[in-house]
Amino acid sequence: MAMPCVHAVGAINSAGFAIEDYVGSYYLASTLRNTYQGEVLMISSVDIAEAHAEVVLPPVVERRPGRPKKRRVRSSTEEDKRTLSCSQCSGTGHNKRTCNK
Repeated sequence: MAMPCVHAVGAINSAGFAIEDYVGSYYLASTLRNTYQGEVLMISSVDIAEAHAEVVLPPVVERRPGRPKKRRVRSSTEEDKRTLSCSQCSGTGHNKRTCNK
């Protein structure tokens, strides 16, 4: 059983029932207290150093098949910084194909 939503809690309260009956036992404060009731033993730093004495190397990266990309992939929100310039009329904002002249 999981934690009921806000609407369910309101309905349970208005019906006069106890919310604890509709909540999973792992959500109760008593379960949390019982979890940490026992003694927690500390690990000495020497034990930690011995456990991690082995040298960890990065994974071997294999090249993907196919031609590598020359340019990075731009995000959809990133705008193009170049403005078009027409070679026919030297105007900006359009090119030779879309020129009105």
